[in-house]
Amino acid sequence: QSASRMQQLAGTVVAIEGMTEALNSGNPQQINQSFDPYWWQLQLDSGIESAALYGSDNTLLAEWGLPNIPESLVEDTNGQERPNWGVNCWLTCEIYAAVPLLTNGKSGGVAVFGAPFVDVIIDFKRVADIDAGVAVTVEQHEVTTQRYLPDWNVNVVALTQAEINLPLLERISKENNLMGLEKNVRMAFEGNSVYEVRSIPLNMFSPQNRGFILVITDVTAKFNKLTDSLNDTAMFGILGLIIAEVLVLLILWRPMTRLRH
Repeated sequence: QSASRMQQLAGTVVAIEGMTEALNSGNPQQINQSFDPYWWQLQLDSGIESAALYGSDNTLLAEWGLPNIPESLVEDTNGQERPNWGVNCWLTCEIYAAVPLLTNGKSGGVAVFGAPFVDVIIDFKRVADIDAGVAVTVEQHEVTTQRYLPDWNVNVVALTQAEINLPLLERISKENNLMGLEKNVRMAFEGNSVYEVRSIPLNMFSPQNRGFILVITDVTAKFNKLTDSLNDTAMFGILGLIIAEVLVLLILWRPMTRLRH
């Protein structure tokens, strides 16, 4: 949803007054003059922190903020002439959405908008009330000691309620393979709480790094309800067995008494 929203915003660039002419001219100064009045408002209203415009030959024409846009995103968007998105991570993660621009019925280049991926995680927590984080595989020189999980060889670059969830992930990483969490949910017990943990692969640009969204769901209430239900079922089963045995005893008592006499 975040990528789709950014793509929609990026697609409106050509509607800015004077932008079509600026893109056709390929004049960076003219492009900046057209876009600058809207840049601060875009940051304020939409959480966009970086933007860039490229020509149809993938040449950078203008940029705002501090974008770290992979060349492959621009090249693929220009070549395929369709929207693309992906996540670029190292010590932090950014989500980038790219849209091909049409000017006078022909390719006019590419608009790319970027935002911190941590905002996506925070929005997910706010809407779904489920904790989440982002883990990225790393080379040895990229290790950050505070949030590095050696058993998974990942840096946790974003995490909601880190004071609770980081120790939980550290313990789970010692007992489970990260790739295994893509297919199978793992349960973890922490004090009186019960959690389900799963991983979802991220659409990453770098072939050297893999990224994962870690979804951490507190299922304590459901687990306790299920446990209580199983206990009640077991109790009723034992009670039913006792009653059945008593009934059998009552039925057979008189015939057995006769046999004894």
